[in-house]
Amino acid sequence: MLLSLAAMGGLAQNPDQMRVWSSDGSSSVYRVDDVDSITFDKGEYAEGVGDWTTPHFIGDTAQLVLTEEERAYVHASNGFAKKCFSKICATPSMGKAGEQNHFFSPLALQMALAMCANGASEGAKEEILSALGFSGEHALENMNLYYNKIYNYLITNKDSVELAFPSALWVREGLPVKKDFVDVATKNYYATIGHLNFSYDSLSLTSLINDWAKEVTQWRVGNLDADIPSDCSLMLNVTDLVSGRWAGAFLASNSIGDFVSQNGESKRITYAKNTACMCRLAKTDRYQVLSYPFVTYDYNGDSFVEIYFSPNVYNDSIQRFSVAFLIPNEGEDLDDVLADVQWESIPFEWKTSVLGIPFFPYISQTYEWRDCLKELGIRKLFEEPFSSVDGVLSSCRQDGRIDIFNTGVNASIVSPQYVHGTGPGWGTGAYVSVLLSRPYVFAVMDNSTGLLLSMGRINGFPK
Repeated sequence: MLLSLAAMGGLAQNPDQMRVWSSDGSSSVYRVDDVDSITFDKGEYAEGVGDWTTPHFIGDTAQLVLTEEERAYVHASNGFAKKCFSKICATPSMGKAGEQNHFFSPLALQMALAMCANGASEGAKEEILSALGFSGEHALENMNLYYNKIYNYLITNKDSVELAFPSALWVREGLPVKKDFVDVATKNYYATIGHLNFSYDSLSLTSLINDWAKEVTQWRVGNLDADIPSDCSLMLNVTDLVSGRWAGAFLASNSIGDFVSQNGESKRITYAKNTACMCRLAKTDRYQVLSYPFVTYDYNGDSFVEIYFSPNVYNDSIQRFSVAFLIPNEGEDLDDVLADVQWESIPFEWKTSVLGIPFFPYISQTYEWRDCLKELGIRKLFEEPFSSVDGVLSSCRQDGRIDIFNTGVNASIVSPQYVHGTGPGWGTGAYVSVLLSRPYVFAVMDNSTGLLLSMGRINGFPK
């Protein structure tokens, strides 16, 4: 006998029998020996909420082919990224006290918001769709398809770069969550939907969330320090994992130079340089950008084989990701330049370049996005209950840390190396020399589309 009831089960007085109560209050008794299994149908609400979700491994190389409509989404995505970046740079209180440098993943934040749109109120969903650049009758479906395509492309292992954008929506324990929302969140966005008892003390909750962050970022993020209110219903955590190897190693040198911070303070530092190699470079009347590549691997079905990067040869098709360093020209304001630059259409050319960089030990940063997102038009997400769970989002938090190594990047939330300025011989000498000496912006980008994955701004040398 196979039973399938919208019910709750329990033992009758006789241990050889079981009584099953239906949702209408009625009950029936069955002989245990006559029952093979019981399925408890929870209707539209999900079971097993709380499993941590991480992206699956894709060994085959995926090519990112975007339609004209999807390329418009890239433009909208970068526009939203610039708005958010402008807000955090202009609002020091959003980040950690005393930290003058900034970094975050706009794509991770967008994916977390897109995931929430599937379970939010109708008004909140419309605000998110509008802010992220999606409109029309099938806007929600198009958004889900677009971000899933982007995510699956990013997690294919072709380069030395490892990318992941895990997020988690924490739900007050006891609040049921609709199954269709959990399915979209976990299968389309690889997000975690988990229950937490917010009545626990803040330290215990922080420890639980840190365990999740360590798991999904390979222990690169796990020092969350938050005051979580006991009356919280929903809380959103966002993180970003980027790891990779530079195409050319940076070796210690005896080059000594001044690093001039945004506040005018000057500090003598030691720079390291890479061996000369081909990089994508752009020079306009307002700014200069150098895009430094990561090592590229090819997957042959069994293992990964490094494609050696010749200093005199370049190939657009095999270099998917790079870190672009944007430096305003003398007399140009960095904020004004950032407001106008279109990252997906920077006029790059290939040039042989040498990079001079200082090694920052690490930067740890945290942002609470609630107020910023409200200013950007996403208000109802924090004011109206979700349609998929009877709760209002209290917090949207993004945490991360960056570590810099001479062979590459090992980071969560962002992955920069730093450059500034050009030496003599732009396009005329044997190579272009680039040296970091004042504030600049870096961005981890997809080379084929110009999509911004992570962004940061260095205003001064870390203490």
